[in-house]
Amino acid sequence: MSVPFLGRAEVEALLEPDALIEAVAAALVEVSAGRVSLPPRVAAFTDAGLLGVMPAHVPALDALTAKLVTVFPQNRDRPTHQAIIALFDPRNGSLLLLLDGTAITAQRTAAASALAARLLARDDAQLLAIVGTGVQALSHARYLPRARKFREILIAGRDRAKAEELAAQFPGARAAGIEEAVRAADVICAVTDAHEPVVRRQWLRPRSRRGRRAGRAALRRAGGKDFARADHLVQIGGHRRGGRRRRRAGLRAREGARPYHPPVTPLRLYSDFV
Repeated sequence: MSVPFLGRAEVEALLEPDALIEAVAAALVEVSAGRVSLPPRVAAFTDAGLLGVMPAHVPALDALTAKLVTVFPQNRDRPTHQAIIALFDPRNGSLLLLLDGTAITAQRTAAASALAARLLARDDAQLLAIVGTGVQALSHARYLPRARKFREILIAGRDRAKAEELAAQFPGARAAGIEEAVRAADVICAVTDAHEPVVRRQWLRPRSRRGRRAGRAALRRAGGKDFARADHLVQIGGHRRGGRRRRRAGLRAREGARPYHPPVTPLRLYSDFV
């Protein structure tokens, strides 16, 4: 049997940002309601990277899928994250479709951040800061303005030239230093794989929201241990680590957190590979 395959260019041409945000919203509702089979992610590690496996069954969407994703941070001539997605028939297990998952990985992540900003950011949020200059920074700069009409977007990174190059692609965006961007912003997306903290909690204004594209370990790396110990967190997604189960939640507040508009809100927390 011949199985159709969609390459990266075909997938990118088919992805529509607003539709993807709504699809992510529908999936998160099903996850929160406990109607999804979503086992913990596993990975095989090499000296240079990892191969992650991410299966799921969403009955409401008639979807039985698995993603294989490689994460090789040292890549320079190709994406650090490369993926393939397999779609199966949930009634008989037959393979229906294979598609390149690299573009979906980049855009699905940003779509979930956009959804979180739409639901959690204050109505008067006007300034978005994106800390990072890579693939996820590009995707977040595309997707976040679809959730909120920001007056200005600040792109900040350790490499000023890369920040300026990225900012030049978006109207109303400009490059800025990391501290300058964080201190000014209403919504902050930290999309960096930095191994040392690049964001300080004391830089945050009391009413800012903070978005993340990382797990707890990466959250500490980007913002230091003070963010990981924050009293007001909203967790979207989750994973098993050290034998403890963290319930995946669409928009479920951590115990002790205020249910709406906490002063510091990591909008995205999930495992260290996407």
